[in-house]
Parts: sequence; C-alpha cells; structure tokens
Amino acid sequence: MADSVTVTTTRSWGQRLKSALAGLILGPLLIIGSLWGLSYNESHSADVIASVAEWRKVVIESPSTLISPEHEGKFIHMVGTLSGDILLDDTFQVSVTGVVLSRNVLMYQWKESSSSTSHENMGGSETTTTTYSYKKEWSEKQIDSSDFHEQVGHMNSSSWKYVSEQKQAPRVSYGAYVLDSSLVSSLPVDTPLSLQGKNIVLWTGESLAWQEIYVGKNPASPEVGDMRISFAYIPDGTTVSALAEKRWDTIVPPGNPKLRYASRVVIWTVTAEAMFDSILTENSWMTWLFRVVGLLVLFIGWNMFFAIIPMLGKFIPLLGTIIGFGTWLIAFILTLILGGGTIIIAWFAVRPVYSLIGLTLIALISYSAWRFFKKDETTLTPPTL
Repeated sequence: MADSVTVTTTRSWGQRLKSALAGLILGPLLIIGSLWGLSYNESHSADVIASVAEWRKVVIESPSTLISPEHEGKFIHMVGTLSGDILLDDTFQVSVTGVVLSRNVLMYQWKESSSSTSHENMGGSETTTTTYSYKKEWSEKQIDSSDFHEQVGHMNSSSWKYVSEQKQAPRVSYGAYVLDSSLVSSLPVDTPLSLQGKNIVLWTGESLAWQEIYVGKNPASPEVGDMRISFAYIPDGTTVSALAEKRWDTIVPPGNPKLRYASRVVIWTVTAEAMFDSILTENSWMTWLFRVVGLLVLFIGWNMFFAIIPMLGKFIPLLGTIIGFGTWLIAFILTLILGGGTIIIAWFAVRPVYSLIGLTLIALISYSAWRFFKKDETTLTPPTL
C-alpha cells in the first residue's frame, strides 16, 4: 500500500454557498468566544502580576531543616531536599527509592498528514487536490486511524496493553516538613531510571533493550503496535525551591486563590527573586501567545461571518476574489478595533496610561476607517443632474 494518496474533489457553487451560510452562525460564536477569551487572558495576566507584587511584600525566608512556629500561615520561600519511599511498578516489578516513579509508554503508530491546493472554476465551483501522507512514528498518545482518509494498510491498534502512569510516595519529606502532594505533582519527572541489574518481570514477546522494555519482535525493526516502556523518577536528595504557605508541618499552596498564581516549586536552588522573575517572564510569554491566538480566532470569525458576500460573486472567480479582499480588509479592521480594544480596556487594572494611549489609537483607526469607506461611498455615488 502506498504511503501517500492523492484525491481530487470538486464542490459546486451551491455546496460552497451552504458552507458560507453556516458561517453566519459559527462566525458570531467564534467572535464572542474570542472576545471573552481575550478579556479573560488579560484578567488572568493582571492577577499573576498582582499576585507576584503581593508575594514580594510578604514573603519570608524560612529554613527547611526545622519547623518555625512563628511562620505559621505565612507565605514562605524555602530551599530543601526531598525524600520519599520505596516505589514499585506492580506490572513489571520495577522498584526504586524516591519521590515519584513514572512509567512512560510509547507505541509505534501510523500518523496521517495532508496538504491541499485549490482553484476556482467559472460558475463558482472549486476543485481541491489533497495529498494524504502516512508515516510511522513513536507516540505517547493514541492516534485514531478510524479518521484516516486511507484506512486500509494504515490501521493502528485501538487498545494499549500497557499505559503510562505515575506513582507518588504517600508522604514526601521536605527537610523537616512534608511537601503537599499537589506541589509534588507539579515537579518534572525527568531523571532516567536504569533497568540494568533490576529483577524485572517480562512476559512473552517482551525484552530489555537500550534501558527500555520492548514489547514486540525486533527492537531494530519495529512494527505498528510495538511498544517502548521506560521509567523515570525523582530521586531522594533532590533539592527543591518552593514559594508556598506553611501550614503546621506541611508546605501547601496558598489558601488565597489569587496568591496561588505565584506559588510554585522548582528543582534546584533558586532565590525567591529569581522565581518571581521567572513567573513574570512566563506570564508575559503566555499572555502574548493567547493574544495572538485570540486575535487570529477573532479574524477567522469575522471572515466566516462575511463569507457569504464574496461567495455571491464566485460565478466569476476574479470578481469573487476582489470582493473577498474587501471583506478580508473589513474583517482585519474589525479585529484590530474590537480585539485590540478588548485587550486595551482590560489594561486599566495594571497599565492605565498604556490603556488610554491604546484607546486613542483605536479611536484614530476607527475614524480613519470610517473616513475611508465614506470617501469610497461618495466616489461611487452618481452626481445629481
């Protein structure tokens, strides 16, 4: 069976018109959803900034080697080492002394990708040529082959004999304290566990290869459905820095929900200021990422809403393209005005000056767009005799 398949399809003008009509419903939903998402994104970003600012005022350096009653209920920065218990993977009897033991399972599967080119025909129909390509790769997630265009010869297993899982020590000591399980689960588990010399239970069709358990005939020549199983852990003695709250003998996330945005634990010795700076940098990157995504969704929503207009001129491809450029421009302007306005209005909480400057620019863009379209309307109006 070939690993790529090319299919050519043609949609009539009527079929395309139906799709465009659907945009009258889906478009507004995307517009409303994107505006809500942009507003929430700015609100969340402001909460993180406020949380860090509050933490910086009240954080206390606390030793991990002894319990300090005077720090009860306080927001603390602490550096200490972790210790757990004997952890056992029941299936393969892999054991280790540590904080967290992670079993990571990959399956060899088919993956589909596609690329398309389209051109419009006289009369409003559209011809699309799509090439579906298939390749095999190791993946930790189930790839559903029932949605593949060409399923014959590219079927993946629908069931996994083994699945990934993690085991955490029931009590994780953090110096003289106990580290709350929710904070432990936020730590990366990335120290590879060597399987050499361990009494591993292997079943028929399983072997040890390259520090992994291989489920299949030949590790050097994998087949679809084969599995690779590796283990990682957080060892005892791992140094961890925490921004959290002291509650009796336990280090926990803050009870104040907004202060939780600046609560975290990281592996290694990191100062409180460095952790705060890292939180703000991460917040800035994520805020910009969601701004871009939100504006893109908003632009798509407007384009879907206006899609019916150029479709009416698609009987002549060039005419439809010209009209489509006009609706694209309108969608772009509306995205800048509404999307940018939503973002800037939300800035009042933390950036009032920038917010006023931004709203002024939005007003200028709106006025310029109004003047531009008013001028075009005047130009197109025939003179009165």
